[in-house]
Amino acid sequence: MIAQNYADALFSIGKEEHKLDAFREQLKSVEDSLQKEPQFAHLLTHPKMDKEQKKKMLTSVYEKTVDTTVLNFMKLLVDKSRFSHIREICQAFYGLYHEEYQIEVAYVSTAVPLQEEDIAQLKQVLEHKIKKKTELVITVNKEMMAGIRVKIGDQVMDNSASARLANLKETVVRSEFTSKRGEGE
Repeated sequence: MIAQNYADALFSIGKEEHKLDAFREQLKSVEDSLQKEPQFAHLLTHPKMDKEQKKKMLTSVYEKTVDTTVLNFMKLLVDKSRFSHIREICQAFYGLYHEEYQIEVAYVSTAVPLQEEDIAQLKQVLEHKIKKKTELVITVNKEMMAGIRVKIGDQVMDNSASARLANLKETVVRSEFTSKRGEGE
C-alpha cells in the first residue's frame, strides 16, 4: 500500500511532465545500482544516519544521472523514512507504466544466455501471439538442461527439456496403461 501510493504520485508527475519513459529508465538504473552496492542501500535506510547526510549522498551519486524530480522524490522517501521501500515503489511504478502502455511482461527462463537476435525474434513471436507489446525479463537458469520457459501472466509456455521429458513420460505411461487395458479385455 505504501509503495503503491508513492508510485502513483511519481507516475502522475511523470505523466504530467511527459517523462514516463525517462523516469522508468532512471528508476531501473537506481534500482540496479542499489542492488550492486548493498552497503550504499543499507546506509540510505539506516535509522541512525542523519537524513540530511543521506540526501547529500543521493545528490552526489545521482544528480548527473537522474531527473531532478526523481532525485527529489528519492529525497522525499528519505525524509519520510520510506527509502527502504524503494524496490517495491519501483515495481509498482513499472506496473503502472505497463498498464499505461498496454505492455505484457514475459518472464523467460533459459538454460543458456540468448543472443540478441534470438531475443528480438522471441519478442516478435510473443507480441504476435498475444497481440500486445511485450517486455522480456530474461534469466538464465543453470538448473534447466535445455530449452526455454516463458510465463506471461498466468500462462506458461514450457519448452524446456525437463518439460518435454515429463510429457514423454506421461505419454509412455498412458500408452502402457491403454495397451494393458486392451489386453485385459
